[in-house]
Amino acid sequence: MKLEFSKLNIQEVIDTIDENKALEWQLDIRKFLEKYAEEDAVISISELQGEVIFDVEMRKQNIKNTVIALNELLELKQGDTTLLSNSIRMKSGAIVIAQAIEAKMDIYCTEQTDVIKIPYTGQDQNTIHWGLNYVYLTEAQVHQSSDVLHRIEKIVVEAYGIKDETKSHLYKNDEQHIYEVFSVKLFPIGIRKLGEEEFTTFGEVQISRSAQGHMLVNSPNYNDQIDTQKVVHIVDNKTFRWLLPNEYLDNELNTIIDFDHIEDVLRPYIDSRFVVINYPHSETGKEVVTLVVKRLYIDDFKFPTDGLKDYEIPRQNYSIGDFPENDDRAVIRSEVKRLLAEN
Repeated sequence: MKLEFSKLNIQEVIDTIDENKALEWQLDIRKFLEKYAEEDAVISISELQGEVIFDVEMRKQNIKNTVIALNELLELKQGDTTLLSNSIRMKSGAIVIAQAIEAKMDIYCTEQTDVIKIPYTGQDQNTIHWGLNYVYLTEAQVHQSSDVLHRIEKIVVEAYGIKDETKSHLYKNDEQHIYEVFSVKLFPIGIRKLGEEEFTTFGEVQISRSAQGHMLVNSPNYNDQIDTQKVVHIVDNKTFRWLLPNEYLDNELNTIIDFDHIEDVLRPYIDSRFVVINYPHSETGKEVVTLVVKRLYIDDFKFPTDGLKDYEIPRQNYSIGDFPENDDRAVIRSEVKRLLAEN
């Protein structure tokens, strides 16, 4: 089913869906469009988290403002082609059809499926290379549709962190524009190109950092401030990046410290197991770069600091006799902090 928002207004598109002949999923689309056509509508949208589906009431105006800002960032324009292959009742389906309405795109609609098929869009489809201009996908759809992804000019993947396996399916066409979008309570608020670290926020979103280092989000989309529970480095008022498990943000210097890098530099000079962490200084209580070594005594322990910047040099050393065993450095760091706190 093709809905031509490039040529028709929303009411004219609604009229093309015959209630007497339409299938259930097509009727769901018609009902959504009828609701979206109302100026002050509140739309119920579902989201899947794990194995639980929950419903959220979203104001039509907030959806509209969000997708207009997203469309501008993606440079979507009238006449572009897109695809609806998720249920219109779910967030990803509602967002993409709202994008089509506001950008005046032509949208090809199918019943919900994880296997994406490129629809026939015209006789020149093969000569113009791209089968579709834009598609908003889930990670499951990326995995099930890797054979056709190269035919899509712009791809947005909805994920909290795209897995390496997923990235391997996407990095196949240098001419494509592939993005990862980060959402908070159903609303996309940030976007970045796949492979980049920093997200750019869009729409009327304000971000800040809590005392625990979590990203806080304020937006007309929410009644209250949202704590994402994710540790963040805020670059500026429109840009942020998540901190990796091996990273620590020095607030005074506004500098990210990479523990893995420090450990790699020190490894040739330390003949026992060790780890680098952020930990309160024994005198000031301020968190500093701290070296923890597996040994009984630390008094005479010395090591060269060539290759380290001043802010990377450990400011204090500790020893632990019973050093944690694990292949994951982040797990070791967490366990070492626990042991130090107990002792």
